[in-house]
Amino acid sequence: MTNSTNWHDVLAAAEIPMLLLRSEWSNLQSAVHLREAYWWRCVLARQQISHSEGLLLAASLAAQKAAPDLVEYFCEHAKEEAPHVAWATADLGYMETVTGRDCAVESVRIQHLIERQRVYLESGDVTSFLGYVLALEAFPGSERYWTTYAVRAGLPISCFQNVLGHAFSDVAHSDALRDIVDEISQARMPSLLDSLSLTFTDLSRALTDGMHVIVSAREEQMGDIH
Repeated sequence: MTNSTNWHDVLAAAEIPMLLLRSEWSNLQSAVHLREAYWWRCVLARQQISHSEGLLLAASLAAQKAAPDLVEYFCEHAKEEAPHVAWATADLGYMETVTGRDCAVESVRIQHLIERQRVYLESGDVTSFLGYVLALEAFPGSERYWTTYAVRAGLPISCFQNVLGHAFSDVAHSDALRDIVDEISQARMPSLLDSLSLTFTDLSRALTDGMHVIVSAREEQMGDIH
């Protein structure tokens, strides 16, 4: 029998962290050019997504003992990640050309976020890892938002493959995750909710870091000119 209160708990736990994430994204857009803000978002997305398949496969192995009911979900989800890496890489490559920014730069925040997932999985804590997956997959973006953003930034819609692809696919992911979450015991929910909140916090801070990265790059460019 499913426990529908679990999903309500997820939505409640995500509400404030998501508001913070949106606020930091808005602040970044206000502080720098829209193209630079999107470049940084592409940096974060490519870095995070490049680890997704490996993490999901590790989760499927950890789940064999800790949560056998999640093995199939993690395996199937891992298969879906290959095109996402291609999308994120192509988007970032285009934005490097447009902005002149280095696409090899990475976020320390995202690195720490990924390392925390590895620690969870090495200890068999599949539930906390699921909280991370929830933060990334259970709250689909809006196709309208990104098509409007492309127009405002003067960018072709073709360099929004990753965010638009997720806007479509994450609707199905959200439904699947809701079913999974509603089967989790109450004893395991605190770990999931803590991880969900921590993931949003790390993503918010990573966006904030983008301001410093972009401003520093500008100053470097000005120094080269002079």
